[in-house]
Amino acid sequence: MDGHRFQLDLDNLSTWCRDWRLTLNPSKCHLISYTLKRAPVVNQYTLCNETLVRCYEVKDLRVTMTHNLDFKNHMDDICKRSLRMLGLIKRSCNSFKSVKTLKTLYISLVRSRLEYCSSVWSPQYASHSDRIESIQKKFMHYLSFKCKSDYVSYDETCSFFNLKPLSHRRQILDLNFMHGILNAKYNCSPLLELIPFYTPSRQLRRRALFSLPRCRTNVRKHSFTPRVLECFNMLPQNVDIFSSFAVFKTAVHEHFSK
Repeated sequence: MDGHRFQLDLDNLSTWCRDWRLTLNPSKCHLISYTLKRAPVVNQYTLCNETLVRCYEVKDLRVTMTHNLDFKNHMDDICKRSLRMLGLIKRSCNSFKSVKTLKTLYISLVRSRLEYCSSVWSPQYASHSDRIESIQKKFMHYLSFKCKSDYVSYDETCSFFNLKPLSHRRQILDLNFMHGILNAKYNCSPLLELIPFYTPSRQLRRRALFSLPRCRTNVRKHSFTPRVLECFNMLPQNVDIFSSFAVFKTAVHEHFSK
């Protein structure tokens, strides 16, 4: 039934484009189904009397999405690109002595790749997170060598050079995005409907602001909404989600700097 309705929508789209003399190119259109089922229902659909090609991986706005939403291929891609760029910085800037200059190059050319749209593809497994973190660890070793200082530990070195671990930055970016949704900075009503407030039946000493949804799969548990709600509930109670963005951002950064 759903497949038949979807085909009717495609037919209506084709008719509308034909009436308004808009040309579609079905060869550039692909079909992908997002599911965790081992034997999903596979239907064939047509657009402008041409059968759409089914694929299991698609890139949209530079984010590679697979049919099971594990984003492993996307993380492989950004890690390879970031490592190549980090190697280029090391080779090209071998004579640079300024830590500020090296940090600026790393932040703009490497870290930006590792954080682009992270709210969509944030790692589900520790192994994926560690692989992404290893790129910044290489840069921390490089900075320590350039400054002729001892590399004690990753966290201490990040603190010394005023760089947060990438896992903390992903959480900060998630929280900033949720702040924008709840304060009408972003017009995203479907996401807003997925944010449930917790209403306890009796007075509690520590009251969580948001209710956490039940998750039966890792994909659901580590998706944006459950992930960011759990992260916010772990913040101190003096962090106000409805304060101004500048105040909220400062409070969040202070929490992750401890």
